Amino acid sequence: MPVFNEKRLGEWCAGKHVPNQRVMDTLVHTAERARKEQGLSPLQAGAHILSIDRCRELRQRAQEEGATVASAPSPSPEVAPARLGLPLDQLDPVQHLQVHQAIEVDRRTPSTDGPGRLPQYVRRAHDDRLQHEVAQAVAGQSRLVVLVGDSSTGKSRALWEAVTRLPARWLVWRPSDRTDLLQGLRRQHQLTHTVLWLNELERYLLPHGQPDPGGRAASALMSLVHEAGRGPVLVLGTLWRWPFGLDASGELVERWS
Repeated sequence: MPVFNEKRLGEWCAGKHVPNQRVMDTLVHTAERARKEQGLSPLQAGAHILSIDRCRELRQRAQEEGATVASAPSPSPEVAPARLGLPLDQLDPVQHLQVHQAIEVDRRTPSTDGPGRLPQYVRRAHDDRLQHEVAQAVAGQSRLVVLVGDSSTGKSRALWEAVTRLPARWLVWRPSDRTDLLQGLRRQHQLTHTVLWLNELERYLLPHGQPDPGGRAASALMSLVHEAGRGPVLVLGTLWRWPFGLDASGELVERWS
């Protein structure tokens, strides 16, 4: 004979457990015997006195509802949007960042650096300043750095040497053009601990010699650097000394004429 107590009955009423068929039959027989002993008709006993078939039906429904809840797929966890850029260990500076590779001057004496590899780097005065800016970014302060110089003077190589000092969690993102840059900057929340690589900055600010209406690219970059509440970014760019310059209002212009 099953044993019943207030705790067990309370758990059934709360839906924590579903009694088995033997228990249900015992409950119904007990209730039916109590009704007869008290001389009550089914109508006088009230709606809480149920038949065995009715109890079995309710138990079956409870089991089905429980199975439905148990088999229902749990909500998928929110997937964080992919960050822009590549990890440092997946970057080829020559292929991805347009850093100049080693040049063989005399084929009879091959470069010890090997074909396609970067030549040995010779530090210069500006490297100390670059290293300081990188340290500021690592410490949590977004920075924007632009190296200005003539063609093939080592601007992109100097930036690459500075980037290699970043922790492994940092990514490097090189937009393909101004449109790609502006689209990416609309996802600023994803640009955290990221290097924005803008080699030949004029291609993003003055693509094909066309001015940027309202300075959208420049404004978006400044907004990125000064936005609070987001992880640091490091914007690195290079710019030719000629044929570009600043006009009287401080805007970047071409100086072909």
